[in-house]
Amino acid sequence: MFRRMRLVIISGAVAVFTAAGMAYAAPIALAQPAITQDSLINSPQVSSAGQNVTPTLTVHSSSCTTVQALVVTARDSEGNNVGWGGNFSNPQICPSGYTLTPNPRSFPAGTYTEFGAYLLDDVWTNLPSQVLAVTSTPVQPGGPTEADQPTDQPSWDPSGSHTLTFDDEFNSNSVDTSKWATTWWVNPGNGNGISWSNNSYMIACYAASHDSEPGDGYLHMRLDNTASTCGTQRNYTGAVLDTHANFSQSGGEFEARVNLPCNSSGQVYGWPAWWTIDDTWTGEIDDVESGWPAASGGGTASHLEHTDFSGHFQNPGWQSSSPACGWHQFGAQWEPIIGHTVTFYWDGQAVFTHQFIDRGSQPQYLIFDYQMASQAIAPPTVGATMLVDWVRVWQ
Repeated sequence: MFRRMRLVIISGAVAVFTAAGMAYAAPIALAQPAITQDSLINSPQVSSAGQNVTPTLTVHSSSCTTVQALVVTARDSEGNNVGWGGNFSNPQICPSGYTLTPNPRSFPAGTYTEFGAYLLDDVWTNLPSQVLAVTSTPVQPGGPTEADQPTDQPSWDPSGSHTLTFDDEFNSNSVDTSKWATTWWVNPGNGNGISWSNNSYMIACYAASHDSEPGDGYLHMRLDNTASTCGTQRNYTGAVLDTHANFSQSGGEFEARVNLPCNSSGQVYGWPAWWTIDDTWTGEIDDVESGWPAASGGGTASHLEHTDFSGHFQNPGWQSSSPACGWHQFGAQWEPIIGHTVTFYWDGQAVFTHQFIDRGSQPQYLIFDYQMASQAIAPPTVGATMLVDWVRVWQ
């Protein structure tokens, strides 16, 4: 019956076949619906080796479509997929959204690349990735415990008799504004929560909205590629926290437990830092800063900035051979009178001691900030977050 057949293209939309006086139209292949990731959140957000982690992936599609599988996986440093798995029973994803929560699992300590993926027409498509940092030591779950009390002594002198003068355990549901300002006091902006630094190599605005205490026991400081205006247009937005208006101290012990976010290659995202400085800007103690230009050799650094007795600017410091990713305790013991020295401590161990002159031992206030610089490692699409478990000061 179909001895004669010819193909006709009509308006590029359908193919018409004719044979023996009859015709029918067959649609040509159409573009696949776009599947977009809305969020990928872990519980707990920061985990330790052997602790179960449960991811929750939320996606939506431009129109309802059925995929062969939707999963969440993690890739280790050797490129092996070691993640959770997911739904292999043809889930339907619609514009209203679809949420996947695989069974929990634990990981050895290390840094992993975590991402969702879907299988459609026998082709896997990866969704945006993020860093999963698994620490080697247990992470405090949020509320204070016996090992996480403000009465603790500095990690380098646990049996000492230092008097606690300042403490924040970040166990609330919002930043304590009686202790901290969430905008940079030098350039606080016009009250819109956007502030900035004058240094040309700092290319992120500070947004108060990027500081948060969501009730999980940590301060969250976010850096992402959101463009914002602060004196000028900048392509990144970071976070800052300081006690300039509320607390400062000359000499003593300063320590914080901080999580530095890294990519799967072990490189720190952006320029995270925890430091103190006096109100005259003649002395600066950088307990930790990582990323370019603070640690241009690729590691993590501690620095001093001061003017010596001869009036010359000095910038001595120490840098690790590789970045200190994940959770660490960074601190300094400052002796402003006898010896005029600062000793930096990482995880309770002294790493660097040097003379420090700040023209009269001016009291210093506390600063956490998460900046971006031109040659620093850019945060992923979903942003990067520096976490702070606690900060304590003793005299």
